[in-house]
Amino acid sequence: MAKGRYGVHGGQYIPETLMDEVLKLEKAYEFYKNDPAFNEELNTLLKEYAGRPSLLYYAEKMTKDLGGAKIYFKREDLNHTGSHKINNVLGQALLAKKMGKTRLIAETGAGQHGVAIATAAAYFGTECDVYMGEVDIEKQHPNVIRMKMLGANVVPVTHGLKTLKEAVDAAFDAYLNEYKDAIYCIGSALGPHPFPKMVRDFQSVIGIEAREQFLEMTGIMPDAVCACVGGGSNSLGMFTPFLSDPVEIYGIEPLGRGDNIGDHAATMKHGTKGRLHGFESYLLQDESGEPLPFGAGNTYIAISSPDGSVTWSAAEAVQ
Repeated sequence: MAKGRYGVHGGQYIPETLMDEVLKLEKAYEFYKNDPAFNEELNTLLKEYAGRPSLLYYAEKMTKDLGGAKIYFKREDLNHTGSHKINNVLGQALLAKKMGKTRLIAETGAGQHGVAIATAAAYFGTECDVYMGEVDIEKQHPNVIRMKMLGANVVPVTHGLKTLKEAVDAAFDAYLNEYKDAIYCIGSALGPHPFPKMVRDFQSVIGIEAREQFLEMTGIMPDAVCACVGGGSNSLGMFTPFLSDPVEIYGIEPLGRGDNIGDHAATMKHGTKGRLHGFESYLLQDESGEPLPFGAGNTYIAISSPDGSVTWSAAEAVQ
C-alpha cells in the first residue's frame, strides 16, 4: 500500500505552499509516536486528565430484551468532555507543543470535537480557533458556550451549507495562512496524509482497551465489533486493534429518514468517489462534484460474544 493511501482512498492533494509544512508535520509525528517520553506523557494525560481507561459495560438488560448476542458498550461518553474526541486532541495538542506551535486550529460540527480541542488548548495554554458552521452554531448552542468558556475563539462559517464541510474548508484556509505558528487538529479521519493516520493512531486506544477488557471479562474474543461511522475517528479507533483477530467488523452509518437526498449521511451506501479537503474518498456529491445536503444521525455501538448472533440497537435521529 502506497504511503498515505488506503486502497483507492487517501492521498495528499494540497497547495505547494502547504506541502513543506505537512511534510514537517509527518516527520515530527513519525518521530514522536515512537518516542518513549512522548508516549509516557500522552499516556499520563489519557489516564489522569481524560479519565482512561473508559468502562466496558455489559448491557445485561438490553441483551435480555433483544435476545441473542451478549452486548457490551465501550463507554467513551464517560471520558472528560463527554466523548472519544479527547483521545485525539490530547495527542495532537501534545505534538503541537513539541513542534513549538502556539495556536490550535480545528473544525467542529456537533461541537464535541470543538469542546475537546478547546479543553486541550486550555490545558496546554495555547490559543485556539474553532471553525463552526452557522447552522451548527444555532443547533449546538450549549457546546458553543462551553468552547467560549474554555477560552476558544469560535469562528462562524457563513458560506455554502454552513455546516461541517464548510467548517473544514475554513479551517484548512486558516491553516494555509497560519501554519508557521499553528497546527490543524482535525477531528475526523479525513484530509491529506498524515492527518487520517494520526487520527486513527491516537483513537486506537479505544479498541486496544476494549480488546483487553473483553478478554479479561470473558476470557474469549468477541464474535463481532460494531461501531457508528461518521467521520471515522471512533470507528477506526475501535476497529484497528481487532483487524488481525478472527472477528467480524460492522460499521453503521446514519440513514436518517431514508434514501432521499438530504435525509441521510450514508456516504458508503450513496456516495461516489471524489476529492475533497486534500484526499480522495466516497462523497455525497452531485454530478458536478458539489456537496449534497445531508441529515445527521446517531447510532449505538455493541460487541457480541460467541454465543449469539450480532445484535445492536440503532437510534437514527435526523437533527
